[in-house]
Amino acid sequence: TIRTFADSFAKVLFPTKEVTKISPNSLVVIKPRELEQEVNLIRGEIYFRKAKIQTPSAILKPVQRPSSLQLSCM
Repeated sequence: TIRTFADSFAKVLFPTKEVTKISPNSLVVIKPRELEQEVNLIRGEIYFRKAKIQTPSAILKPVQRPSSLQLSCM
């Protein structure tokens, strides 16, 4: 679990070399796996390329060529 506050952010490097950026005022739960990452975004905003993202109301899983995505959850 990672929590960032108003003046902070985090970058997470997964075993697959994927980097996920977590914005200020965010709360995420990370479930790293060897081939596929899973991030549960409870609150806040993240930037990612290939990770599977779960929010309280949806699951987002990129299926095509990776591109940079931004996801917000309030």
